Amino acid sequence: MSFEMINAKELKKYLVINPVILIDLREEEEYKQRHIADAINIPYEELEENLYKLPKNKEIILYCERGGVSFMAAKQLSEKGFLVKTLVGGIQGYNMEKLE
Repeated sequence: MSFEMINAKELKKYLVINPVILIDLREEEEYKQRHIADAINIPYEELEENLYKLPKNKEIILYCERGGVSFMAAKQLSEKGFLVKTLVGGIQGYNMEKLE
């Protein structure tokens, strides 16, 4: 694997210190209900057709609902030369971290 898995605490650090692209891979309706600030919505099913919009020289952090979809997407993007990280536990894990 040539991508890193990060947890919610690590994500918070990245968002403060690094200029990253944060991508929410969930469906548009889910994104509208709640999402992490500054995340852009590219549903997983549309990711492949939107790759041309993503820079290969900037770090990309992916998340989904629980982490499985973003794990698959991170694997695919890293194989294509993107600098990728995935959020373990997805937005569910991120929200749990905020509650603690």
